[in-house]
Amino acid sequence: LYFNSAEQLFLSSNYQKALVSLQKYLDRYPDGKNGYKADFYMAESYRNLGQMEKACDSYKKVIADGEGSFVELSMLNFSKISYDLEKWKDAFGGYASLYEHAVLENNKYTALVGMMRSAYRGHEWNEAIRNADRVIFDSRSDAAMKQEADYLKAKSYLASSRRDEAHAILQKLSADVNSPYGAEAAYMLIEDSYD
Repeated sequence: LYFNSAEQLFLSSNYQKALVSLQKYLDRYPDGKNGYKADFYMAESYRNLGQMEKACDSYKKVIADGEGSFVELSMLNFSKISYDLEKWKDAFGGYASLYEHAVLENNKYTALVGMMRSAYRGHEWNEAIRNADRVIFDSRSDAAMKQEADYLKAKSYLASSRRDEAHAILQKLSADVNSPYGAEAAYMLIEDSYD
């Protein structure tokens, strides 16, 4: 009864009241069979209220104790929020877990792209290069995504002092100066020559 009334509050988008009711349920029944669902609804409520740190904390509980699609969706949302909060290590870890456990193929691909981007942003150059290669060779990647992956790979090579490998990719990208990555690649090659 506690859980059902809290769930109805959540489903009616009354997030503040839902949080109070869900917390009461968790306090009263800490080992209740709907505990992970309550944590998921709390995470979603926090997310909808803009309290992202608290949302991440609740998603972590679902990932640890939940089951089924609740876990997969929690991994996805935790990773996205961590990326938006610029917590690159958490984002990479979340996307890596999602990639390993996802049932839905589109979530697997989202995880792959997320690993590439968060590794690059977190200055994990080898991981960024490895995942960029995986994105490039994935059949679901369109031309724009492959171009982004090439660009991140080249920048990661530069950051890890592998200039020759970076320049080969930048030369390829610079052939299309009308795209943002191509224009940036051309500029980087010109700047390097000038230096």
